[in-house]
Amino acid sequence: MSTHRWIITVLPMRVIKQVGALANVYRDALKKYEPLVAMNECEIFPTPALAFGALNYVTDENRAEVICLLNYLLQLPFGINIYIFSEIDNEIHLFVKEFVRSEHGLLNLPMDAASSEVLEYIHNQSGLMDASCCFWCEKTKFTAERLFLCTDCMSVSYCSKECQNNDWKAFHKVECRQLSEKTAGQKTKTRDELGMKMSRSETLRSPGKAYYQITIPIATEDDESNIFRGDTITGYITSTDPTLTAKTKLFPLGLQVLPREKNASSCRS
Repeated sequence: MSTHRWIITVLPMRVIKQVGALANVYRDALKKYEPLVAMNECEIFPTPALAFGALNYVTDENRAEVICLLNYLLQLPFGINIYIFSEIDNEIHLFVKEFVRSEHGLLNLPMDAASSEVLEYIHNQSGLMDASCCFWCEKTKFTAERLFLCTDCMSVSYCSKECQNNDWKAFHKVECRQLSEKTAGQKTKTRDELGMKMSRSETLRSPGKAYYQITIPIATEDDESNIFRGDTITGYITSTDPTLTAKTKLFPLGLQVLPREKNASSCRS
């Protein structure tokens, strides 16, 4: 769980900037963690057809690489610095600069230490540092005021009551009972047995267990003029109930584009 991420791509810089702008639109919307209906009404969460229409440098040749980059950006946690390097243009694009050090982390470094000093310190001390992070938002001890365990199951960490409450209502209430309660004839389960990974994001994407998702088409398959024809955008519903209501929310780090090739293969018998 680093504070800085570097991405290397063969895409030209003009495409990178367009993809980055689109990713930021959705990241900013999902960061608010408001009901999807409310975000649509306020036009905070743009319709995919409109949002993807701004990618006018995308071609059939680079579409796959564009989707790959976009999905990676949508899945990265908030609160870090993200740089994208274009091999073809030999340029670096600063996608987001959100890393703010907590005064409780990296105690041997001054708060005004340069990014290079922070990275060197983390690299040198990587074997001694706690790799735990907030299970919901993935903040680490470098950026969070504190990390605390769920007092019932003692199995997952959070950086704030807000993150804990969000995860509790969305998923953890069911998990916590299985991790902590001993009922007649049953044993408590472990995180591994429940398929829980390092974070909620990783848990949702891990194979072997299905979570409810919403799927929105970007463009119809018969729209030959649209580069993204047949592609869809999906997000994880933060509820154990798949019914879409006015209160339905999407997990902030769970949005991704599903290319039409994968859609087609998943429909084959």
